[in-house]
Amino acid sequence: MKRHVLTALWITLIVNVFVFTSCGSWMVNSVTTTERNYDFEPDEVNSIKVGCYAVNVEVKTADVDTIRVKVLAPVSRQRIYKPEVSGSVLKISEGADDASILSNNKIIITLPSDPDVLPMLEYVILNTQNGNVNASDVLSDDFSSTVTNGNITLRNCINVNRAASKNGNIDIYAIGNYPDGFRAETKNGNVTLRVPSTSKFIVDWTIGTGNFNNDFDYPNVKTGSRTYNNGTVNYYLKTDAGNISLLKK
Repeated sequence: MKRHVLTALWITLIVNVFVFTSCGSWMVNSVTTTERNYDFEPDEVNSIKVGCYAVNVEVKTADVDTIRVKVLAPVSRQRIYKPEVSGSVLKISEGADDASILSNNKIIITLPSDPDVLPMLEYVILNTQNGNVNASDVLSDDFSSTVTNGNITLRNCINVNRAASKNGNIDIYAIGNYPDGFRAETKNGNVTLRVPSTSKFIVDWTIGTGNFNNDFDYPNVKTGSRTYNNGTVNYYLKTDAGNISLLKK
């Protein structure tokens, strides 16, 4: 029998949230947070889609044999993030929307690191309006992340198609080459791309206000394009207000 949910462990945590009151003083507000743990069989999932309002999202790999999802969210809210598998897609959607408890809302997805247990995913979409996205060693044919207010950090994730934040920094640690290229753009924040020296690419960058820092002796200009190692795929980096850094890792 396939296990859609192996565990639904509830752990109640009391956390202190500091709230700035209208009279100009700080007070401590106790928020009750529930930890829920779910497990899904890898053969039931070929894609992941997260779309939430106020939550931090983390995706990582480990030596496990199931897909594990940990959800931290306040019990006082009726709309709780609940993962489910539908049509082979692991979905986690809208949850609590109280900005004062934003830092306590978190989704942690742990994937099996063994490709024999979990083959490459078809696609991974990690979207949140208010919160940070952190992903490490995620293997998929198509990876994208969009954040309204928050940072995006991607480490060794392949086939990154797009990373976009309206207000936040984007930090990408590339592994090898991205055969289809990608876009990383933010309205207000820095964009940093770290690539192996053996990479092959064409980089296009656009900066409204800020500097272009790089390890490739390219000029510090607002708009530019350069080809590295006779590359043919395009990396497009853009910020309206912030710095762009192209670094060798």
